[in-house]
Amino acid sequence: MEKTVVVLGKTVTALGTLRALKPLRREGYRIVLATTDTTENIALHSNIPDRKVVFSDGLVTGLLDLAAEFSGKPALLFTRDADIVEVSEQRELLEPHYRFL
Repeated sequence: MEKTVVVLGKTVTALGTLRALKPLRREGYRIVLATTDTTENIALHSNIPDRKVVFSDGLVTGLLDLAAEFSGKPALLFTRDADIVEVSEQRELLEPHYRFL
């Protein structure tokens, strides 16, 4: 089973989360950074994520599209309150595809 962590966000908090997750790469985890905004996005400059995704159709739609690429249920890590609110409102759609931490 593929081990993946999807980090949502763009702030320095997202960057700090990516740095904290870096040791997981040695254990075979794939780290994905997902965001809806490239404006002042410090996390996009990091070389830690194996993949960086910018969703143009919104967070929930983007996560649903991204889910098709995974064989398992990646863990979602939130770094912005706005993302938590948006995803929580659509949790029923996303829960079959992601693990919520």
